[in-house]
Amino acid sequence: MNIFKNVMLAITLAVLFGPCKKEDTDATGVSSVAIINASPTLATYNTYIDGTKIIEGALPFGGAIPYVQVTAGSHTLKFTAETDPTSLLSKTITVEGNNAYSFFMINRNEDMDGLLISDNSTSSSTEKAFIRFINLSPDAPALDFLLSNAAQNLVTNKSYKEASGFAEIDPGTYSFDVKNDATGLVMNTLGNSVLEAGKYYTFMSIGLVTPNDVEESFKLQVYTHK
Repeated sequence: MNIFKNVMLAITLAVLFGPCKKEDTDATGVSSVAIINASPTLATYNTYIDGTKIIEGALPFGGAIPYVQVTAGSHTLKFTAETDPTSLLSKTITVEGNNAYSFFMINRNEDMDGLLISDNSTSSSTEKAFIRFINLSPDAPALDFLLSNAAQNLVTNKSYKEASGFAEIDPGTYSFDVKNDATGLVMNTLGNSVLEAGKYYTFMSIGLVTPNDVEESFKLQVYTHK
C-alpha cells in the first residue's frame, strides 16, 4: 500500500474532475518522485526530468524537491551545474504506477551517482509518525540510529546506501544520534526534531567524515515527505 494517500488522492481527483482529454493519464499510471541532493560538495545543481527543468533555483547540498508527478515507466533525471548546461549526472529510473519514490544524488565528482528508493510502507496511521534511516555518507562506517542517550538502537548496522524500512513512533519532539556501529562513538546529533502524526520522515547521514576544503562535513539530517 502506498503511504502517501494524499498525493495519490490529489492525482485521482485531478483525473476524475479535471478537463477530460484523450491523452489524459489514468491515476493508476501516475507515480511520484522526490529528489534529494546528498552529494557532499559545495556545488548546487539544476535538476531536469525528461529534459524539463523542475525547479527555478539550483538544488544545494541537503536540499530536497518535493514529490513530482510522473507517469509509470522510465524517465531520465539529469543534473547540471548551476551555470553550465553540461550534464554531470544522468540516470534513467523506472517507476511503477501508484507508487512514491525518493531519488538521492550521492557521492561526488567522477563517482557521483543516483540511488532510487521506494517510499511505500505497509503501515499507516493518523495517530503515529513514521521514520526511517539511510546511510548516505560515502566514507562513513556502518551506522546505528537511535534516540539520544537511549540504550537500544532504532536502526542497526546500516552501511553506505543501506536504508531501513519505516517504523512508527509517537508524535513529539526528539533528539536523535547516529553512531559508529563498531565502536559506539556518537558521530552526530540532531536535536529538536518535531514529528507530527500521520507524517513520514527520512533521517539520513550525509556529508563526509573526512572532507576537503570543497566538500561538506558529515551530519545527520531529516526531510519530511510531501
